[in-house]
Amino acid sequence: MTYWIVALIVLFILAPMVRLWPSAKDRQAMEGRRVAMKRGVGVELTQILDPVPIQDKYKTPSGMPIEPKLGVVAFRARHGQLVDDKNRPCDWFAERVGESPSPLAKKKGVKRADWMVWFEEQRMPESKAEEELVNEVLSVVVASPKSVVSMDWQNRALSAYWVENGRSEEVEMICDQLESLLEAHT
Repeated sequence: MTYWIVALIVLFILAPMVRLWPSAKDRQAMEGRRVAMKRGVGVELTQILDPVPIQDKYKTPSGMPIEPKLGVVAFRARHGQLVDDKNRPCDWFAERVGESPSPLAKKKGVKRADWMVWFEEQRMPESKAEEELVNEVLSVVVASPKSVVSMDWQNRALSAYWVENGRSEEVEMICDQLESLLEAHT
């Protein structure tokens, strides 16, 4: 009888510790983040507004609507050079919009495939260089994995927002795309 009591006590002590061990999915996610960090890309867990919100997903059990937040991993690559304000590329945003882009993006953006790109202050590209930049951005983001939902260029930082699925190959592809877009901003 005392052996059973000791075994139960040991079981109660070890059970919570076993839950703290990372699962296979957690180890895959950490490996993908590690790959990005080795390539010099910052990794941050964050939330963004869902570009294509499915309304049934964003309701409380009582039926009240909630804000459509999407948990993503943000990969951030910083542009190392200081650029004067005249030659600094203006901030841009790209979202995977699917078939129904938001009214603002539809009015002010350039669309290709299921991606929409627009500039800060929702203005259209004005110069030849900005049009070339939009084409470069669209060519890169259209080729991105389906799990990338958004990209942006703000404050000399290029960010890709990825719904994490644990595939290191996708992380490598995202890092390659960030590098090619950084080259376009020089």
